[in-house]
Amino acid sequence: MFADLIHNIALLIALTVALQLLTTWLDSRSKRYQIATGLLFGSVSIIGMMTPLHFSPGVIYDGRSIVLGLAGLFGGPLTAVVAALIAGLYRASLGGAGAVAGVLTILEASVLGTLLHLLRRRREDWVSPLRLWIFGVLVHLIMLALQLFIPGRTVWSIAQTIGLPILVFYPLAFLLIAMVFLNGEERRKTETALKASEENYRLLAENSTDWIFQIKPDLSFGYVSPSSQWITGYSSKEFRDNPGLFLEIIHPEDKGQVASHLQIDREETKAQILEFRIITKTGQCRWISHSCFPVHNDAGRYIGRAAIHQDITMRKTAEEDLQRLNVELEQKVRERTAQLEAINMELEGFTYSVSHDLKAPLRHLNGFVNLLEKNTLNKLNEKERHYVQVISESALKLDRQLKDILSFSRMGRAEMNCSRIDLNLLLEEALTLVEPEWENREIIWFRSPLPLVSGDPTMLLTVLVNLISNALKFTSREQQTIITIGHHPDDPDEVIVFIRDNGVGFNMQYQDKLFNLFQRLHPESNFAGTGLGLANMRRIITRHGGRVWAEGKEGEGATFYFSLPKTRANE
Repeated sequence: MFADLIHNIALLIALTVALQLLTTWLDSRSKRYQIATGLLFGSVSIIGMMTPLHFSPGVIYDGRSIVLGLAGLFGGPLTAVVAALIAGLYRASLGGAGAVAGVLTILEASVLGTLLHLLRRRREDWVSPLRLWIFGVLVHLIMLALQLFIPGRTVWSIAQTIGLPILVFYPLAFLLIAMVFLNGEERRKTETALKASEENYRLLAENSTDWIFQIKPDLSFGYVSPSSQWITGYSSKEFRDNPGLFLEIIHPEDKGQVASHLQIDREETKAQILEFRIITKTGQCRWISHSCFPVHNDAGRYIGRAAIHQDITMRKTAEEDLQRLNVELEQKVRERTAQLEAINMELEGFTYSVSHDLKAPLRHLNGFVNLLEKNTLNKLNEKERHYVQVISESALKLDRQLKDILSFSRMGRAEMNCSRIDLNLLLEEALTLVEPEWENREIIWFRSPLPLVSGDPTMLLTVLVNLISNALKFTSREQQTIITIGHHPDDPDEVIVFIRDNGVGFNMQYQDKLFNLFQRLHPESNFAGTGLGLANMRRIITRHGGRVWAEGKEGEGATFYFSLPKTRANE
């Protein structure tokens, strides 16, 4: 008896696995699949009922409960309905004492399988081997309970005889077949994903402007994308038919490095990048960016390399043009710099020569004017004496201007002797030099400690003298002069020194003219000067890598700034 039961279960397992294989070609989401699988599950149930375990007349046992539970679980409601309808009609047609119980078993297995199917759709990770086995036990406990519909005392005999084998073998058979179906589903999902991935790759490769290909271990070509023809002029088929074609189209000067690259170690795992030139079918020279990486199969065996070729001719041409333009620009800059240096040297020399050569006749002019004043003092009238005075003052002014021009010229040509300087000591020296300019004046000095700087002491002393003299000059009409000397300590890149006064100030609209040669914002009749002091200051600070600027307001004073780059000596 038990041998018949096991034989029936084994037959159903074989038929169900065959059914699972037959349905792999159908789309599981379509109604066509659900109806077809329902027909097949129903047919397998009928085959099982054709070779059942005959317990008594009209009472048979087979694996239909397993098959219909699987139909509901893996096929869904429509599959379960079709399979249950076929199996139910066939069992009813057999008749006998167990017909009602048999049909009810078909219905309960189909319903429970469908409910588990719906639960699985909501929570796909819910299904596990343990839960499938519990489900199998539940289905067959209910099946045994349905045996109560068999008339007479047969039900107790059934429970005592085959109840335990059914609860042991049927759930295990259900679990075994369910795992086969689950593995099949996973395989189909993997195949579908792989097919979609391959399709996406094919679409990408077929429509890419880059030349994508695979090289086998023997250096022959596997896949070659159609863009090979766009880049090289040779079709995919030509590369596959002639493995040596690739090396043939490499530029002669680049063949060596490409040939060495093709012999790369198979164990190399990193992507390799190379740039070289090719000669196309039409004789054009093109630059190629080559990138490749090794490919291994599932067993880890090397099966070749995948590569991508990108046409970078336009980029290379642009780089070459840019490099050529840079070289030309650098040459032009060198030439222009040399020209400017020559012109500056000529101007410096001319300025120095003119200033120096004018000093001799100017001394003669001053000497003769002095002699004229002494010898004709009582012989000239007032108007004539005024003429002589104007000539004398003009000569003195020209002498001062020549001295300033010579100083300005020397500052441009003088060699800088930079050292570490304490600006506090340099300021004391500057104040001593300008002391005659502020004798007998009421001046309030505000001074804050100044930092260490790196620079030429003589040149920076000239800057401080010029700025202090400037402040004294433009505060000469103030009843009480206030001069502030300090620096901004918070600037991270520069040492910024300032000298502020409460003098006449200036209109900020004309601030750009302050540091130009011979530019004055106030009439000479009000404040004497040559207009070279601030220009000389700017030249000195510029040579030190710094900058100069000023702020002011008419009638409210002015502040002059200069900056020097911070070095370790400054900090």
